[in-house]
Amino acid sequence: QQQKLTTNEVGDTHLEKYPFPAIRYNAFKAPDQIYVKDKERISYEYNAFGERSHCYYGNAEIEKAKRPMLKHYSHDGSVEVVCNKTDNSTKFVFYLGGDAYSAPAILISDGEASKLYYLHRDYLGSIVMLTDEDGNIAERRHFDPWGQPIKVEDGAGKVLQGLTLLDRGFTGHEHLQTVGLINMNARLYDPALHRFLQPDNNVQDPFNTQNFNRYGYCLNNPLVYVDENGEFIELIFGLGNLIARSKGGSINNFWDGVGAFFQGFLAGAVAGPSVITSITSFNQLGVVVGTLGGIFYNDWTIFNNSSKITLGSFYIDENRTFIGGLWQGISRYTWEHPQTVLGNDFSQLRNIFGQVDRVEYLGGATFSINEKSKKEDGISIGNFINININGKIEGDFTEYVLTHPLFMHEYGHYIDSQTFGLTYMLNIAIPSFFSAMSDEKENGIYKHNYRWYEMNANKNANKYFNKHYGNRVNRSLYEPPKYTYPRKRKK
Repeated sequence: QQQKLTTNEVGDTHLEKYPFPAIRYNAFKAPDQIYVKDKERISYEYNAFGERSHCYYGNAEIEKAKRPMLKHYSHDGSVEVVCNKTDNSTKFVFYLGGDAYSAPAILISDGEASKLYYLHRDYLGSIVMLTDEDGNIAERRHFDPWGQPIKVEDGAGKVLQGLTLLDRGFTGHEHLQTVGLINMNARLYDPALHRFLQPDNNVQDPFNTQNFNRYGYCLNNPLVYVDENGEFIELIFGLGNLIARSKGGSINNFWDGVGAFFQGFLAGAVAGPSVITSITSFNQLGVVVGTLGGIFYNDWTIFNNSSKITLGSFYIDENRTFIGGLWQGISRYTWEHPQTVLGNDFSQLRNIFGQVDRVEYLGGATFSINEKSKKEDGISIGNFINININGKIEGDFTEYVLTHPLFMHEYGHYIDSQTFGLTYMLNIAIPSFFSAMSDEKENGIYKHNYRWYEMNANKNANKYFNKHYGNRVNRSLYEPPKYTYPRKRKK
């Protein structure tokens, strides 16, 4: 977080016009009030979905009702209504064919007369020109690379004081022109500082140093990327899947990479903000602890493992079709969301306490493995599989899994997670945990092995691995003499 700002003459001039505001946030970390002393006070109200619904502004009055301007936002983003109490006028802005980020045109009306304007956008989605229905230029805007309006003029070339017809500009976002900020939905952005005023909730890509500046805008690359909602969800998921699949060895050519990226990108677009909520403070704590271990003890194991576990949140099964993988990604943050969050946290905590020696990827699952355990067991929480073994894994990880039924069995539980969704924890994970702890036997055989959820996991694993790996699977290991991994009751 930036603690001090040294300004030059240009900076002094800017701060005279736009002093630093005092910002108050609500419980959901959304801006509740933006205040500049004796100049402006902007207050927001939000709907049940956490979206802006009302905005009060126009002066610095403490009571919202005494401010002259009131703006209403529709839930779907297609309509904005601006009420001016000073002249008792009302302005309706209808986004035709989309919302502020996608509509090709707007209709502005005062309730009686209306006027149509076409929105001309650059490749980033910024509204750089508005023309009327006859094709005449109504307003032309120029932004610097970071979103600061540097020149606004009308059709005759007359310089205007700011965005006039529409306050949506840089990448389609709402400019708060009286305080010099841009509201990017989840966070407020200062185009003069090139920074957000709130930190990002997570480090999406630990292998990109730009991501460690949690106040930075679009990886400090504003000419390439767009942050539509203050949370870089689609790009996070797309890059996460691409990197994880690359590390897993399933990217063999350019088109494999393109497919992996867009598969994750689309999944992130559909799953939305729930992707962000699954990346918790445990991910950041893992990176911090790992960094300290690397600096002071020259051991980067915890750091590397934490990074891989985080990437595992976005890793999609390479054996699935594009549509099948897309659904897996969406399901992880909707249908399976509780176990995704819990599984991530559990894996990160084990790693922080030194109980993870290596992290591997297979079939959309992330395996966190302790190779120095005195016993062999595992637990699957969503797509995060934690396994204890006694011995170092040698050679190719996939080949190792195909000859070790414990790994395949736990993967079978991941398939259960996708099937049972929101009920997985209550129906399978928790009962399985307590059953495994009981150590009950019947005729010398552990009862746990014959619980319906354990045998179902074996059936899932048998079907999946036989389908995708065929003769490479050692089938005899599914039901060894002790019937450790049965698919049906022993007769």
